Amino acid sequence: MSILQKLVLASGSPRRIELLQQAGIEPDRILPADVDETPLRAEHPRSLAKRLSKEKAEKAYASLKT
Repeated sequence: MSILQKLVLASGSPRRIELLQQAGIEPDRILPADVDETPLRAEHPRSLAKRLSKEKAEKAYASLKT
């Protein structure tokens, strides 16, 4: 059984793209998400990373549906 998977990168960061390519991973699509990355007051770095990744994923998904 074969499962087709596509990787959508919701980041326009040249460094992130470079790191993926160095690992032998080539995104199928790059959809930079315009998200305000300013931490909320007293936001823990782990919480910030989770929140931003969720927001970026949601924006990328929404742009795929249009």
